[in-house]
Amino acid sequence: MGQIILSEILLKDLVEQVASASSEKILEKIEESLRIKLEEKQKFKELNRKETAILLEITPPTVDRYTKEKLLTKYGIGKRGKYLLHEVEAARPAIMASLHKWNIPSKRFTSK
Repeated sequence: MGQIILSEILLKDLVEQVASASSEKILEKIEESLRIKLEEKQKFKELNRKETAILLEITPPTVDRYTKEKLLTKYGIGKRGKYLLHEVEAARPAIMASLHKWNIPSKRFTSK
């Protein structure tokens, strides 16, 4: 523990300084806790089919195709299914690679 130095200070000033220091530390802890909870809530944010399609820059039927191919995981039944934001973001590289796989470059025919 730190050293205690006694000096001439009014009791009122001492109480104010202690209260100020304590309240600042309490506020810092509360802010940190709220920030962590907000990050966790954002991580488990649910997206519907349309929001997922917009995020991935694909069409809703393509979202259905990737769900059937097990690239995306849908939670729920039928049209009310939801996708988790962090899972959609994690699947994004595989989906983008799949999109490029289907884009076959056109062959150029040269005339002789």
